Amino acid sequence: MIKPTEFELSGYFLELGCNNPKTESEKFFDYFDSVGWKIGGKAPMKDWKATVRTWVRRIKEREHKVELKKFVEIPTRHMSNEPKIEVSECAPPPAEWRKMLQDLANKKGV
Repeated sequence: MIKPTEFELSGYFLELGCNNPKTESEKFFDYFDSVGWKIGGKAPMKDWKATVRTWVRRIKEREHKVELKKFVEIPTRHMSNEPKIEVSECAPPPAEWRKMLQDLANKKGV
């Protein structure tokens, strides 16, 4: 495999629609240069373009997860910090509710 130049990498990242092609291409180059252009630190890289496509796909997956997390994140504030309402503080249900509940109980044989 012929090692790509940083210019080639940056252009390919841009072509794939990466949000930060220059920064990501520099990260990619630095990382793989530091591990001797090997995949998983073992096998020599055969196709740097395929590796870049995987790199960009993972970036997009991480960005997607961050966006999803914003919408489904459960608030970390615990209900135990909220003031507790004692049962005695609750108003009793209106008389009509009691009658409706009693009728339902009678129909179900409770």
